[in-house]
Amino acid sequence: MKKIVLIIIIVILVFAVSSTAIITLYCSKYNLTNQMATFSAYYSGIIMPILTLINIAILVWLTITVDQNDATRNEKNVIYQKKIALMQLRKDEIFELSKVLNSSLDVRISTNLLEMSQPIIFATTYLETFANTKLKIFSLSEDSDTTKMIVLLHKKMGELNTLLNKGEKISNNQILTVLTLKNTIINNLQNIMLNEF
Repeated sequence: MKKIVLIIIIVILVFAVSSTAIITLYCSKYNLTNQMATFSAYYSGIIMPILTLINIAILVWLTITVDQNDATRNEKNVIYQKKIALMQLRKDEIFELSKVLNSSLDVRISTNLLEMSQPIIFATTYLETFANTKLKIFSLSEDSDTTKMIVLLHKKMGELNTLLNKGEKISNNQILTVLTLKNTIINNLQNIMLNEF
């Protein structure tokens, strides 16, 4: 479109300059200066409105083009800002999930059974809330592998709580299973976050 406008402007300028030069040469050859002055006023009266209309058309076209570019740029900026906000929200949720799960696995020996099992109960509750409300942030369906791992981790955390309540010892394999699930879930959530950008 820009090339077409440029070509039109060049053609008009060439036409205006060449026709003016031809008329000037003709009038000077036959000594028609009075008629040349009249003709040039007539010619200017015809050409100037045409050039003014062309100028207005180009100005309108440029204004519309700039507005469209601004609108497109604004739309892209809004989409980009939404992606940044979603990424930050996901990052915060991953951090909070990791923090809750890490604190739940830091079981300290205590004579108070409630004090020992409270972080696990909190983590189990947090996992349930995460599975019910926050999977949408990561665009996860109920059938996804990550969701199934979250449900399995919730179950394993419940089993750890049951063992603590019974006063039984938690084996290293059970802790290792929970840690492996936790790390896999965190990695999957981070990959989801990073793969969308």
